[in-house]
Amino acid sequence: MALILREYLESPITTIDNEILNNDINLNENFSNCDPISDYSIMVDIEGIHVGPTRNFTWYTEEALKNSQKSWSIPYQRPLILHHNEKDGKIIGRVLNATYTTSHTRSNTGALLFTCNVSDKDGKEGVKDGRLKTASIGVIAKKVTCSICGNDITLNGECEHERGEIYNNERCYWKVHDMEAKELSYVIVPSDVYSHNVRIYSPKSNNLKESLDNEKEVLIVKDNTNLEKEVEVKESTNAEVEVIENANAEITSLKEELEKVKAENTNLKELKENAENEIIELTSQLKEMAIEQISYLREKLKRPALLKEHLEKRNQDSLMDTILDLKEELDIISNKTIDVKESLENNEEKNEINTNTNFNTITNTNNNSDGISTVESLKEVKSDVLVDNDKDSLNKNEKNSNLDVKESLDNSNKDYEDNIEKIKNFYRL
Repeated sequence: MALILREYLESPITTIDNEILNNDINLNENFSNCDPISDYSIMVDIEGIHVGPTRNFTWYTEEALKNSQKSWSIPYQRPLILHHNEKDGKIIGRVLNATYTTSHTRSNTGALLFTCNVSDKDGKEGVKDGRLKTASIGVIAKKVTCSICGNDITLNGECEHERGEIYNNERCYWKVHDMEAKELSYVIVPSDVYSHNVRIYSPKSNNLKESLDNEKEVLIVKDNTNLEKEVEVKESTNAEVEVIENANAEITSLKEELEKVKAENTNLKELKENAENEIIELTSQLKEMAIEQISYLREKLKRPALLKEHLEKRNQDSLMDTILDLKEELDIISNKTIDVKESLENNEEKNEINTNTNFNTITNTNNNSDGISTVESLKEVKSDVLVDNDKDSLNKNEKNSNLDVKESLDNSNKDYEDNIEKIKNFYRL
């Protein structure tokens, strides 16, 4: 039993009978039997698979990659397709050669470097503009073992260990020791995160083998954080010049964008500094005003002044709390003052009303023919100073009602002026 592996993320694994694989294939044919390369096509080198684990929990060994090299181009050049669509998909190119290398790989481990020719129009555009840049291999794995127990899955079937699970702090991988090429695909999400285009260039029909062996032309694109690009061109064609010009134009555009961003950052920095300075100035003014307010309120409360340098050491919140406390205290004192004033005014008004009332009881005096004032309606004088018990008709018994009226009036008139003087002195008129 063999396993069909496709290294795009979460791809299923299928099996194939060994009988189908039992065919004698001569892998000793050389590259001279390949089809001619169109001058209008492009060449692309792809690091398609690397030694080590993938996100599908498969693990490719060095021996598997080395042993599969010839199968990618012999007895026929394996197709370069899209999304592993082998049945009715479009072939955009062919794998011309596969080489195992450890030099300057993206993963810093051994890798299969595929040299591909892309002749399809859409394929060429996708490779050039970067839409097609991540790849996945499709292979027939002839020997796969469990990384936990070493069981040969292609011979004995699956063991109790599940791919991707952890056993005794060790994750289970299916290790590939032997494989045969099937196809190479551009995919959106590869399981080998380092699978990527590394070189794009034009074909050379007269020195293709030298080009494949990297002896005549090198166009290396490194996808690192510094966007470093190293280009060495010994022989140029119109297609190469176009690629380089496009790259230079893109670099120029990126530089212009970078300058714009720098200018915007400079403006933002200046605005920030100006805003910070305004905030500092306003804070200083507010603090000065708060200190002046505290001094004013303490003066109103007749309290000793505080040193300004001591107040300047306090923060804004502390100063505002002090202002609120002083205002509250000043309001309390003001309310008490108003209450006392109103009370005094009410007492004076009350005394005035009482005085008027007492004097109104002694009204409507008439002068008799002899010029003596008489009292018409003086019925009762409650003050002990004004009452003469001997002559108070209200304290007399009914038997005294026969007294001479004229004598009574004379006596009353006689005492009237003395009583008036006493009342005036009593109310301080």
